[in-house]
Amino acid sequence: MHRPCFLAWELRAEFVARFNTTARGLVFANGTYHEMQPEGAILVRTHEDVT
Repeated sequence: MHRPCFLAWELRAEFVARFNTTARGLVFANGTYHEMQPEGAILVRTHEDVT
C-alpha cells in the first residue's frame, strides 16, 4: 500500500494493533520481534524493550 494511502486509511489503527499482536508472538532466534508504529514504521524490538 502506498504510504499516503496507509496514513489516510480508516482501518490503520486496527491493522497496526493486529500486526503488533501477531508479530509479538513471532520471536526470531536472536530474541527480537517486529513492532509497527502508528505511522507504519517497523521497529526491531526485544522483550527487554517493553516497559
